[in-house]
Amino acid sequence: MIRFEGQLQESEYRKAQWVSSPKIFRWVGWIIMAALVMNLATGGMGPILRHPLMGTVKLALGVAFALFMIIAPRRAVTKVWRNTPLLHERVNGYISEEAVGWKTPSTDSAFGWDKIIKARMRDDLFLLYTSSNQALIIPRSYFGSASEWDAAKALIAKKKLTA
Repeated sequence: MIRFEGQLQESEYRKAQWVSSPKIFRWVGWIIMAALVMNLATGGMGPILRHPLMGTVKLALGVAFALFMIIAPRRAVTKVWRNTPLLHERVNGYISEEAVGWKTPSTDSAFGWDKIIKARMRDDLFLLYTSSNQALIIPRSYFGSASEWDAAKALIAKKKLTA
């Protein structure tokens, strides 16, 4: 049995959100911005020069939309972090051959591996999904040593849940 304990930090929560989000959400604003720049760089100035007011308005709307798509997801993550008290609770738990234990001041649960539907593992973070949109966030900082982290990583990999 591998024990862990800690309190989630905002930076760890942000990373968990980006790991769990479809990649297109991370890049769509930058893709739109790149398309606007490429259009302008390859002669797309024609409409702006022919109709300065309308062309400038369209360009400004495109840039504003791209910026919105870059900023909005980050602001949404910050809002959830600030408005969800459960994310700020201290966690004690364990990972064993039989189950994953999770205890906070509000909950005390043990999830058998048959209840964990998938896992995402990164260098410093595990996400163990108990449903398609709900995961236990277990960052490396919860473990007392590198050997405990490596043992937990090996056990999760052995369960063949990784997505």
